[in-house]
Amino acid sequence: TSSLVLAWPVLALVRDGRHPLALATVAIAACGVGAAATGTRLFEHRARDRAPVAAAFGAVALLFVVASAPARLVVARHGTSEPRPSVLVVTIDTLRRDAVGAYGGGGTPNLDKLAARGVLFLDAVTPMPETAPAHASMFTGLHPLRHRVVSNGHHLASGFSTVAEALAANGYSTAAFTSSYAVDARTGLDAGFAVYDDDLPPGPGLSRLGIARLFTWVWMARGAPASTPWLVERRGEDTVDAFETWLDQHHDGPFFAWVHVFEPHAPYEANQPGDPTFLHRDHLGPDATFTDAERGDLRRLYASEVTEADRQVGRILDQISAAGVSDRTLVVVAGDHGEMLGEHGIDFTHVGLYEEVIRVPLIVAAPGQGGAVKQVTAQVRLTDVAATLLAWTGVLPLAETEGVSLLDYASGKRTKSLGTALVGRKARAFSDGALIGARNNGTKYVRDLVSGDETLFLVSDDPTEARDLKASSPDDLARARSLVDPEAETLRKLVDAPPPLQGAMLEALGYQQ
Repeated sequence: TSSLVLAWPVLALVRDGRHPLALATVAIAACGVGAAATGTRLFEHRARDRAPVAAAFGAVALLFVVASAPARLVVARHGTSEPRPSVLVVTIDTLRRDAVGAYGGGGTPNLDKLAARGVLFLDAVTPMPETAPAHASMFTGLHPLRHRVVSNGHHLASGFSTVAEALAANGYSTAAFTSSYAVDARTGLDAGFAVYDDDLPPGPGLSRLGIARLFTWVWMARGAPASTPWLVERRGEDTVDAFETWLDQHHDGPFFAWVHVFEPHAPYEANQPGDPTFLHRDHLGPDATFTDAERGDLRRLYASEVTEADRQVGRILDQISAAGVSDRTLVVVAGDHGEMLGEHGIDFTHVGLYEEVIRVPLIVAAPGQGGAVKQVTAQVRLTDVAATLLAWTGVLPLAETEGVSLLDYASGKRTKSLGTALVGRKARAFSDGALIGARNNGTKYVRDLVSGDETLFLVSDDPTEARDLKASSPDDLARARSLVDPEAETLRKLVDAPPPLQGAMLEALGYQQ
């Protein structure tokens, strides 16, 4: 009878992929079997002395209780008839908040549907408007000043724990599908992912070959990178195809998947009939200039790229539905940063720390939310994504994290805004201006470490940042300085150490290290 009681939770653990705990449970049970055999022999040879026999069988019963306890706890938490919850994160590179219909934009029906059934965060902020640093914060729960990835050329050190590592250790299938060289495996973001599909050149596996990488670096530095965009990025269509193939084989068990779509990032491409024919790839770099007519064309191309990214989101959601896992999968869709489309004199890049680049769209859709909070006005951070994913799965939080679960906002348990430090560049290189700042309670302070310039805005009343308050609000300025001073020293040390990775491919995406 004890064996049957134990077998039930052990089988549940094996089904959920928690093989280490299942093996440990069986091992402890084996000790119980040994004790039972000993008790039987005692009974046979010393039938008149019942005390040792009672003690032996008492030990057996205790061991079975201890052996089955971990398994029974897991079964009680997740149930035996329902699979464990899964997690899907979709990040859309360079997606402006106001480009999404749910935020007042247009042309994003799939994102709008997801927002209607999930929770829309109206004031979500990225700690740094750059691809690799922002994603590192999402998956570690740490600010860039802590995980030390403050450039697309930096590498996330192995000492920093990630969500993927935590979920993989708890029996989850993990996979990532990326669309840009800015977040390929050399960034360290592959930690914990059993599959990290960052294969950009045509032909599976070519990007892993040393000779292919060498050719790519030489070509990007000496050739015509605009003619070979597939060396540094791939279409969202191809990335989502790869995810669909993987999902077909892994949807039965709990999974954590990350899909990264790159379309809205510069250079902008035509996607639909009637799109402008302006070749943005031929006009990248810090010296690029545009006429008013060209700016109009580029804004329309950016909108077309957003529409294409939204189409890919629709495909992903359809795949989740077709696999029959929508009712147990948490879906998080986020922009890693925004884009300047001519505001403040900045054309088609994401330098600076203006509202257009640090405020991002963020949607969290959890099955069974029902009548929960549908829109959250409090400020939250991309740094909070990691804690949210682990809270949904029931896995313990990362040992070092600065984030909180966004599910608490969705349930109404948490309502207060969360402040954050901000890191950015004034131009394409830190040497042109390394920016440090803070944003909280509707106030934003920014300092340039190179020039010493400072700005202070009440962005809750002045979202276009037209009225600098540093002269009229000396007390607020002093408080902001005291908060940012320690962070400024940390950033200074990080930018003094140049990233070790090749810059030619990043420059082909409009970056300069």
